[in-house]
Amino acid sequence: MSACYFDLDGTLVEYDAPFETVLREAFAGVGVDDPDRSLLEAYSEAFFDVIGDADDPFAAAIARTGTDVDPAPLIRVAV
Repeated sequence: MSACYFDLDGTLVEYDAPFETVLREAFAGVGVDDPDRSLLEAYSEAFFDVIGDADDPFAAAIARTGTDVDPAPLIRVAV
């Protein structure tokens, strides 16, 4: 049996950098040069809005931001 954990409150995962930096680097890694804070906030808000309903919350969150980026490589970079 497999399990998937979501660290929604920062208690399960400790990042080497603040999460905003991790997310900014993930976007930069797929060609979104210098993603601004509003994009990062829009993505994070959209992700949590769709997490229980979407089959692929990562792709659904990207779609809600209006950013022209393929979500598959972004997910690999962020995870």
